[in-house]
Amino acid sequence: MALSFGESKRLAAKKAASPANVSVDDIDVATLELNDEDQIAVYDDNGEETFERSGNYTWFADYSDDQWSYIDKNKDIQLDANQINITQESNSQVIPFEMPRYYDGIDLLQMTIQIHYLNADREENYASPINVSYSNTKIRFYWLVANDATAKDGELQFDAAVAPEVGQLKAPGSKVAGYANTFIFPNINAGNIGYKIAQRLGGFEAYGPILQGLNAPINDLSRGCNAEEVYKMALITAALI
Repeated sequence: MALSFGESKRLAAKKAASPANVSVDDIDVATLELNDEDQIAVYDDNGEETFERSGNYTWFADYSDDQWSYIDKNKDIQLDANQINITQESNSQVIPFEMPRYYDGIDLLQMTIQIHYLNADREENYASPINVSYSNTKIRFYWLVANDATAKDGELQFDAAVAPEVGQLKAPGSKVAGYANTFIFPNINAGNIGYKIAQRLGGFEAYGPILQGLNAPINDLSRGCNAEEVYKMALITAALI
C-alpha cells in the first residue's frame, strides 16, 4: 500500500526555487507556515495525544481499533502483525494507520489522502480512507479493505476446492477453486471426521491437534494414535518452542 501526495513534490520544488530575498507576499503560504519541526504535540490529562475528527472523510462509528500500523517519514509502512489476516466477506476488516501529518513541509490535511494498493494478482486500485482524525503532528485513518484486495473465494465445498473440473463448474473463473491447499472446517467435529477419513482411508499421515498461544507446550492427542505419532508430535512441539 502507498499514499498518494500529488502536490508534495510541486510545492517542495517551488519552495527550493524561491530566492531568499523574496517577500512573504510573493511566496505560497503553504511553503512557509507548514514546518513539521515547529509543530508541538498536545496531550490530555491521561498523557494521550489529542486527536480531532476530520470532516472531509466518511466516518463509521461502528469501527474501532487501536492496533495501529505506522507510516514513517520515509513513507515506509510497519504493519501490525495482528492486522494482516484479512479473511471472510467483502469489506471484512479495517486496518488502522498512523502517520506524520507533515511531509516536506506540506500539511497532508490540505490534500486528498488516497490508499493505493496491489492485490494478490498484482492489480492496482485506490481507496479513500475512513475515520480520519488528526492532531498537531499526526494523522490517523482506517483502510476499509475491499473484496478485490484479497485473494479468496469464501466458502467452497470440498470437491470444488480440490478438483479443478468441479471447481470451474461451481465457481467459474475462480483462481482458488480446484487448487486449494488449506482447508478450514466449520467446527471441530467436521475437522475430526475429515482428517480421520484422510488418514485411515486415504493413507495420509495426520498430526495434531497443534495447540499454540499457551504458556507451556501441551499436546492433546487422539486416543487412537500410535507411538510414532506421539514421537513426531513431540518433534513438532519442540520446533515451535
